[in-house]
Amino acid sequence: MNSEEEYFVQWLKMRGELVAQLVCLVVQYVVTMDKEPSQMSQIIEKMDVIAAVLSEANQLFRERYVPQISGKETLKLIQDCECDEEKIPKIYCFLMNDVAKLKTVIECPSRLRKQVIMKMVFDS
Repeated sequence: MNSEEEYFVQWLKMRGELVAQLVCLVVQYVVTMDKEPSQMSQIIEKMDVIAAVLSEANQLFRERYVPQISGKETLKLIQDCECDEEKIPKIYCFLMNDVAKLKTVIECPSRLRKQVIMKMVFDS
């Protein structure tokens, strides 16, 4: 597992723990006859923590796990590199199945894209 995957697993674990704590606080609040203001403030604080954790994870997910361009745009990018027509399906599948590689191609200077794609996909 790489560091990004480890981070994501840790985030999922932390999210689960925070949600469990929040549920316990809410149940305790609902069951308690004498409602104390501090109980509600604890619930609000826990909700704020969960919101912050979710926001951070969503940002990470958007940056690292979601392609920045659509499949149609990826195909155009490959075609614009003037790759051989018969190689385009293999290149397309390769890039769409590996977001890190797709990101590399997107960020690569356009004059080097074809060389980078050929090296990644065909090791040539």
